[in-house]
Amino acid sequence: MEYKILLGYSAVAIEIFSYLIYFFGIFKGRTKPHAFTWFVWGVANIIAFAAIFIAGGGIGSWIFGVNAACCLIISAIGFRQKQVLYDLYDWFALFGSLLGILLWFLSKNPLCAVILISASDIISMTPTLRKAYKLPFEENMASFAVGIFYYCDN
Repeated sequence: MEYKILLGYSAVAIEIFSYLIYFFGIFKGRTKPHAFTWFVWGVANIIAFAAIFIAGGGIGSWIFGVNAACCLIISAIGFRQKQVLYDLYDWFALFGSLLGILLWFLSKNPLCAVILISASDIISMTPTLRKAYKLPFEENMASFAVGIFYYCDN
């Protein structure tokens, strides 16, 4: 088996394992996702998946497709739970990150696109970081720890 395929499969497997831990925490009532963050991550991953897949990325695109699906499912669960109170900062972060994604999508410059999507990712992460700081027991540390291996493998 070609090493790229092996790495692709292993990245998807690690990612799915990480999300299973996160979903388990949600359904046990211990993890309460910040829906805005997960929504933006889902949208960004859909765009990345489509771009990589269309460009012939093959197995390299799978990770983004799986990630997009999981992020959007978690976002939907977060919106359905209605347990996170969204303040003005959360709304600004949501719109700022979506604007970054839009500008990334419209950009013709690859470096500019990378900078914009990175900025969008950072902006979209801040509501979850604020929530995790205020309510640390509502996030799933085990899932994030496994996610580190995913990012190292990806």
